[in-house]
Amino acid sequence: MKLNRITILKAVAASSLVVLPAAQAQNQDSSRQNNPPANVDTPRDDRVQAAEPQRGSDLIGMEVMDSQAHKAGTVRDLLIDLKDGNIIEVVVGPGGLVRSEDKLQALPPSCFTYAASGKDLRLNSLTADELKNAPTFNMSRWKEEAATSAKVTENYQYFHATARTFGDRDLERASLIMGATVRNDQDQKLGRVENLVVVLPQGRIEKVILSSGGFLGIESELTAFAPQSFAYNPESDRLTLSMTPESIKSAPHFKASEWRSCVTAGAASPSASITPASPNAGLTGTYYSGQSAPVAAVATSAQTDSSITTEIQQKLHADNTLSANARNVSVETHAGKVTLRGTVDTRYDHLRISEIAASVASINDVDNQTLVAADTVAGNVRR
Repeated sequence: MKLNRITILKAVAASSLVVLPAAQAQNQDSSRQNNPPANVDTPRDDRVQAAEPQRGSDLIGMEVMDSQAHKAGTVRDLLIDLKDGNIIEVVVGPGGLVRSEDKLQALPPSCFTYAASGKDLRLNSLTADELKNAPTFNMSRWKEEAATSAKVTENYQYFHATARTFGDRDLERASLIMGATVRNDQDQKLGRVENLVVVLPQGRIEKVILSSGGFLGIESELTAFAPQSFAYNPESDRLTLSMTPESIKSAPHFKASEWRSCVTAGAASPSASITPASPNAGLTGTYYSGQSAPVAAVATSAQTDSSITTEIQQKLHADNTLSANARNVSVETHAGKVTLRGTVDTRYDHLRISEIAASVASINDVDNQTLVAADTVAGNVRR
């Protein structure tokens, strides 16, 4: 995905020159406290809209600041749809240990940007008072009060965000996925989930990092997999991955300190000789070795340019969170490189179609040249 960062920075710089009279600003502040936020998608000029990967363990416990740089709470957990690799909601609450009586809020990922320091998160155009007025729930009843389709829709409507669908699947807590045991279909232990690699503003789980040390004799090295490769059973608190111990042992690994490189390099894929856990799990993906450069992704013979294009188009048409224009953008694939062209309605459309294309091809092989209609009308061509 190629974003025109210069255009975004110019637009932000221009907006910072607008100065409101004191009385007008005071009236607007009073109005904001009594109404839901009007827009959570526009970054303020005192932070950066970063799309850098983070570890789930680093996000949980991170401080959250409101739009006025006042502390608004702490990230307590992430509610995720592992099958589609999506972060559905970010759980925010008071710092310290979570108590059963604590009132927590579940916010869409698009509410957040990273502070320039990278040490905390900022709420886009939200004050602490607006957050307090948001729907609340207790962690002891998180599934009933925050993780149903109805509750997710209610939360997204309050924050004026486009709700993500997850069908009849159950959402899971990232804190419970991390540390969960991983077994294969033959009930052989393969390891445990060391961490999740996520891109919070886009609401994406990029990789699930597997540690096999102590299980398979692989010392201090990790392997990354696409989240769609796993099936989670909350009753037994375990994940199923369709691989043999031998295939994991033979796959190149990376050191814990080099976890960011697994996003650039891609992920290991379950062996094609085993029943795949997901539609894409049988494809030969990219492995990363911590002591060498990333190895290029090798597509199976079935993953031709034509099949890549067809699969992306099918996923675009099936995603009802996208506008009609976004579902019908031009998709062209040449030598494994995907190019998206056309005009979409919103920035969400622009980001989401990149995510869908990247779920079929590598993110490094996707060139999103689509334009956002609102920016085109305003005379600012943004990609």
